[in-house]
Amino acid sequence: MLLQTFYHCFATMETKISVDCHSDPQHIMVKVSTSVPFEGLIYVSERYGDLNCTAFGKKNETTFLKVPLKGCNTHEKEPGLFMSHVTVQQHPMIVSAGDGEYEVGCKLFNGDLEVGTGNRIDVSASSMKGGDTMTSPSPAPQVMLRIYDFENDVFVDTVRLGQVVELEITIRDGKLYQGSVSDCDAINYNGTRFPVVRNL
Repeated sequence: MLLQTFYHCFATMETKISVDCHSDPQHIMVKVSTSVPFEGLIYVSERYGDLNCTAFGKKNETTFLKVPLKGCNTHEKEPGLFMSHVTVQQHPMIVSAGDGEYEVGCKLFNGDLEVGTGNRIDVSASSMKGGDTMTSPSPAPQVMLRIYDFENDVFVDTVRLGQVVELEITIRDGKLYQGSVSDCDAINYNGTRFPVVRNL
């Protein structure tokens, strides 16, 4: 009777997978939505048992797994195309026929750095799209950054701590690419990211 009950639960659970490549530039964010509260496992298929590559269901109908672009066997299928295989196991201890494996990935384009001669600020612009299959032959748009000093009414290359400045970010041929600026980060010498622009 217990096995029949498990089988009934597995058979009635519907699973939907979606990928977010925009909110975290270091990870493939996998969202698993289920028709019933989920108590199983979501893990990178090649890394079963690795807690860093696993998410545990907590009786919610939505569960997230963060798959690092560098780690958990994520492979770069082609320049900028990061792919992984994820398994949704409906029960934490039992493998069943209702479990599924999904291919997920993110396509990342890096914009050209064009800040100005002598500028020591690293600027990157990215546009990422998620889905089960990712293909896009289009080139990346060209992105430029200038820093405006309010006090002296000039564009500058360096700023002091606490100085109020304005960032002017331009996407060349932005209408052609239908691009916009969002989620810009400042990165210090040891790689720590600080949010500068969000949700523009």
